[in-house]
Amino acid sequence: MPTPTPQQIYDWVLERIQISSPARSTLEYVREAVSALSGGLDELTLLEIANQHVVTVTEMLRREQVRAIASGVTKFEIIGTDDPVLKGFAVPLPSDSSKIAARRKRAALAEPVRSELLSLSPSEFEALWRLIVKQLGGREFALTGKSGDGGIDFTAEFNVYRLSESLPHAAREWLERTEMRSTVTIIGQAKHTPTQTLRPSILRELVGTMFLHDPDIGKGERKGSIGMLVTTGKFSSKADFQARGASIILMDGEWVVSAIINFGLGISEDSGKLIFKEGDLKKAIQKAYQCGHESAI
Repeated sequence: MPTPTPQQIYDWVLERIQISSPARSTLEYVREAVSALSGGLDELTLLEIANQHVVTVTEMLRREQVRAIASGVTKFEIIGTDDPVLKGFAVPLPSDSSKIAARRKRAALAEPVRSELLSLSPSEFEALWRLIVKQLGGREFALTGKSGDGGIDFTAEFNVYRLSESLPHAAREWLERTEMRSTVTIIGQAKHTPTQTLRPSILRELVGTMFLHDPDIGKGERKGSIGMLVTTGKFSSKADFQARGASIILMDGEWVVSAIINFGLGISEDSGKLIFKEGDLKKAIQKAYQCGHESAI
């Protein structure tokens, strides 16, 4: 059976996204489409073909989303850039118009927030990450050393359900398998490397650090700590694939930008308009220290 074209994959995916479908990785949808349209291929070949076409199909889906939003009725959302996910979206009712407007307001802040994020010094980024951990519900935050490459090593304890609400959609699947635990310890690294694409080697480094801190890692889905790797840059597709089997949650620069906006860090509101000016994020970080908020983490 011939390899399916991007148009065939796009048509297959679009037909199967239902209203209120849960969020799933775009790559997962494309892989399923390739499997259904070609049949009989081994897993490695399926992934190779899916990775070959996922960028094109994702761009086709983005164009469809733009058309749908312009018409006021959309069937799905596509969220994220480096590891996009698809989520079924209920047809907007008049009562939902305020939610749609609020989402568009937040989206308009992405570029200025991203620009200021990339301008942070290593110490400012460390302070920002402390603030984000606090907003995620993290407790017992502790630095465990600096790697010397623009990153920080840390541990923190989280409520599983609260953390899950704010994670990138692609990371929720693994965390949901910890449902018998109410809390989980995260061993992680946060790297301020906006111009870099992190590759699998960085995962191996983190896994080694995790084993040093917690010998229970790898003894079962509900035992041991979980790894977290955060970057202001991107992850390669291979790093993303390997992280899924290594108990590591990945958060890229787009997620960090979204977290800043969703948590309102440096963002003010005036007459219903969200405002973010150059320097606002740095002021929010400085204010947190002055108010002593960091000591509570």
